[in-house]
Amino acid sequence: AASLALALAAEGGRVLLVEVEGGQGIAPLFGRAPLPYEELVVAATPGGGKVYALAVDAEAALLEYLELFYGLRRAGEALRRFGAVDFATAIAPGVRDVLLTGKATEAVRRRSGPSRRGDRRPFVYDAVVLDAPPTGRVAPFLNAAAEIAGLARVGPVRDHADRVMEVIRSPETVVHFVTLLEEMPV
Repeated sequence: AASLALALAAEGGRVLLVEVEGGQGIAPLFGRAPLPYEELVVAATPGGGKVYALAVDAEAALLEYLELFYGLRRAGEALRRFGAVDFATAIAPGVRDVLLTGKATEAVRRRSGPSRRGDRRPFVYDAVVLDAPPTGRVAPFLNAAAEIAGLARVGPVRDHADRVMEVIRSPETVVHFVTLLEEMPV
């Protein structure tokens, strides 16, 4: 994932490298301390490109979701203190994965500058590289939003899941499967 992000940035582009497994595997590759839940420049290429990195965790994504869509930052913080965030992301199948892919989806669709009617502003990133879960979990991970959309027939959860699936199923989205040379990679 890091090599792909660097290759894409080599042509002068802005690339976001997103890690979702919580292992902090990206930071050491770039000689960095563990990544916070914010987009940081981790590399610049000779062609003028930049690689930004972000470590997404379900708790931070849920708190951000509650704040952005419901204005419930304080309620989210209270849920976190009582351990309810972990419970909420573990009890409903796929919610954790939808939150993680949702953050990547938001980055893919984000545009620079103030919003305008007939929006033609450039996207913030030329590419977003998602370092997804291991092979055995990647299909359920990428399909979690479709499962949630099937459960939530209407409302903001359904809308969020639909936006995630729109990006994942877009003809502009490319999925690369990369594996280590080992006995049981797939």
